[in-house]
Amino acid sequence: MNRLLLLCFIFLSQSAFSQYYISKTKAEVKKELNVYADKHQSLKPTVVVSDTAIILTITESADQEINFIYRFDKKGKCNLEQLNTTCEDCYTRYLATALAQKDIGFKKINGNQYVSNFATKLMIEITGDKNIFSYLIIQTDWSKEMYEILLANNK
Repeated sequence: MNRLLLLCFIFLSQSAFSQYYISKTKAEVKKELNVYADKHQSLKPTVVVSDTAIILTITESADQEINFIYRFDKKGKCNLEQLNTTCEDCYTRYLATALAQKDIGFKKINGNQYVSNFATKLMIEITGDKNIFSYLIIQTDWSKEMYEILLANNK
C-alpha cells in the first residue's frame, strides 16, 4: 500500500511540470512553484528567481537533482520550460508524462522533436547528451502552413 501511495505521489508531482506553466505570468509561476516547494519539503526544493527565468531544483535521491527552468518572453509570459538532470530514469519519467498528455497530442516529427496539436502550438526538443538529460518545451507561433510542413516531413 505504501508503494502505491509513493507511486501516486511521484506521478502527481511529475504532472506539475509538463507544460503546465506555459503562458502563465512570471508572478503566477513563482507563486505556484513556491506553494509546490512548501508542500514537498522531502524533495528539498529550491526556487531561484532571476530577471529572465525561474529555476526549481528538486532532489529525487541523494545524488539525483532535477532542474526545471522556466523562461519568459518580453510580455512576462512563460514561453519555455526546460528539464535538466543527470538521472536518466527521472528524465525518462518526466518526458513520458509530458508526451502522454492526450489534450496536447504530441507527435514525433524526427529523432529529437515532437509537436503538439496545432491549437496548443508546443514543441518538445530533446537537447541532452550522454551525461546530462534534457528537453525543452517551447511555445511556438507557427502558421497552419508551417505546422503542416512539420507533420508532412514526418511521413
